[in-house]
This record gives sequence, structure tokens and C-alpha cells, in this order.
Amino acid sequence: MSSIAATAQSPLAIGIQGFQRAQEATSDAATQIAGGSLDPEVIVSLSQSALAAEVSAAVIKLADQSLGTLLDVMA
Repeated sequence: MSSIAATAQSPLAIGIQGFQRAQEATSDAATQIAGGSLDPEVIVSLSQSALAAEVSAAVIKLADQSLGTLLDVMA
């Protein structure tokens, strides 16, 4: 197995990591907003993390569909 293949992460793992990061960023921004921050950067960060969560969810869904297709082909 090549070193690239050995260190590459699965799309599912990448999607999950991205979603977890987005969740953490959302929580941080929400905490700051709840604390009274009206900093535009915090509001932008909240919007960016929501978009990151959507993209990560799409990656997870695609990885799941690909795995399902692979299993169907091998069955």
C-alpha cells in the first residue's frame, strides 16, 4: 500500500471531522453572541460555520451513498 493511500482519510471521516469543527465554531460564536457580542466577525463566523456544517453533511451523505453502491455491486 502506498504511503499516500495509507495516510488518506475516508470521505466519511473527513465529513464527520468537518461537521464536528463546524459544530464547535457554531457553539463558540453562539456563546459570544449570547454574551452580548455584536462583533460582525462573530456573526460572519456563525454563518460560515452553518455553511461548513451543510457542506460536511453533504460529504457524509455522498460517502454513505457511495459505500452503499459499492456494497450493492459486491453483493
